[in-house]
Amino acid sequence: MTPPRPHGSIFLVFGFGIALAGCADADPVSLTSSSNGPPPDPGPTGAVNLEIYETEIQTCPVGNVHIDIGNVSSAPPVTFENGKAGVAVACAVLPEAGKLRASGSLAQGAKVFSFRDVVTDGSSAIGFVKVADPATGTEYATPDAKPCVFQFAPGSLQGVEAGKILVQFDCSSLVSAADPAHECSLRYGYVLLEHCEGEPE
Repeated sequence: MTPPRPHGSIFLVFGFGIALAGCADADPVSLTSSSNGPPPDPGPTGAVNLEIYETEIQTCPVGNVHIDIGNVSSAPPVTFENGKAGVAVACAVLPEAGKLRASGSLAQGAKVFSFRDVVTDGSSAIGFVKVADPATGTEYATPDAKPCVFQFAPGSLQGVEAGKILVQFDCSSLVSAADPAHECSLRYGYVLLEHCEGEPE
C-alpha cells in the first residue's frame, strides 16, 4: 500500500496551478504606438551658400568669407527646417500682380542672411540682401541704388512657385552699417526656401 503524500505537496501543486491560471488571464502588453496619425507638416525649410569678397576699388574688412547654412548645390540639397540644428528660417513667396514676391531669412549662430523684394515670374529680377560679418556681427546691406541681381539658370532645377524659391544671386555692393566707407561684394549666392508662407494648402 502506497503511503499518502504529505498535504504540503498537494498545496504546492494546487498553488502553482492557480498561478498559471492567473498568468493566462493577464492582459497582453501592446507593443504598437498609440499614435498612428500622419506626421506634422514641416515648417519653413531652407539653405543658403554665398561668398563675400573685396574688389580692387572696395575696402571690405570682412575679407574673403563664405557663409554656408546647408548646401543648396548637393544632390539632394542639404536643408534645415526652422528650429532644427540651431537654424532659424523664415520666408514668404506670395502672388502679386501676376508674379511672385519672395523674401526670406536664414540664421545659424554668427551666420546671418536675408533678402527681400524679389518680384519675379521666373525671369531675372532685382532684390535686396543683408548679411552679417561672421567675425564681428557687423551688418552689410545692399544700397537702394545698387540692388542685387537674382537669376534662374535655364535647364536647371532653379525656379519659383507659391511657397518655394530656388535662385542664384550676385551683389555688386554691400555697405557696412557701422561705416559707409566699408563696402564689399557678393558672388556665388544660392538660396533655397521651401514650405514658405504662400504654399498652397
